[in-house]
Amino acid sequence: MEFESCTVLRPGYFMANFLEPVIESYSEILSKNTWSTDFKAETQLGLTSHEDIASIAVAALRDSNRFNGRAIGVVSEFLTPQETMDYLGSAMGRPGLKAIFLNDSEVSALPAGSFNNPYVNGDKCLEHMAQLVDVKELAGIISLTSFKNFPCEREG
Repeated sequence: MEFESCTVLRPGYFMANFLEPVIESYSEILSKNTWSTDFKAETQLGLTSHEDIASIAVAALRDSNRFNGRAIGVVSEFLTPQETMDYLGSAMGRPGLKAIFLNDSEVSALPAGSFNNPYVNGDKCLEHMAQLVDVKELAGIISLTSFKNFPCEREG
């Protein structure tokens, strides 16, 4: 089968990871108010709303000539891990959530299965997202969702 056009969307870190039921995978956030991660403190985490992904997909379908042959990184907003925890804590009514930054040797030293963050392997791929995504271009195509207002921004 051959397609007339093709666009590849490369989403960042899903904002929905911090909603129920997926947030239960981050048991440390729920039980200790901390998020141990192998991200660096200065990492610009490319948070992505699933609705923004859908909106970009629709735009690509509607204007296939414009997007044909492109690979588009989809990020709604860049925040550091601690900024992400600050917004999440506020939304949960649990201010003071803290990001804990593990180095490679700390992650390697953990017993198998003891690390509560199931996304460790994917985290390394996302560390460089800020260099690969043109947020200005995305904002020119759709109205991007801020993490502070997710998921409330589009409800109603």
